Amino acid sequence: MYIWILFAVVITTAIFLYILIKLKQKEIRSTQVLLLQFIDQFEEQYQDIVSKFEAYKQSLDAKYDELYHFINYKKNGTFNLNQQVETSEVNNQDERESDVDPLQIKDRYRSVLQLQQEGKTIDEIARSTGKGKGEIQLILELLEK
Repeated sequence: MYIWILFAVVITTAIFLYILIKLKQKEIRSTQVLLLQFIDQFEEQYQDIVSKFEAYKQSLDAKYDELYHFINYKKNGTFNLNQQVETSEVNNQDERESDVDPLQIKDRYRSVLQLQQEGKTIDEIARSTGKGKGEIQLILELLEK
């Protein structure tokens, strides 16, 4: 009689353990699905960030070129529209032709000058124009020459 009771307890325990293992397997599968979804979302966000960064880098390259030409104009007092400028650090040694007119540069930064004349600080000018403080300082220094 005790053998049958022991046998029933062992069978019941085995069934209980089997059910627990199956439940854990389902949890593991659902966790795997969630992790795969997270990885997919992470990859999409990563690609989005990379593309935004590349676009931002291109805009910075354009600003760099513009300021570089403006500085040359201020230093030399002349501006050659066909001037070739090597920008190896920024553009992996690609050369670009300059088509920036110094008068357009002054017009572009007219708002910066106007805000400075109104007594605004560099921080305030940077915030209102959406440019960096260093860029505003450089623009103001170059425009003073």
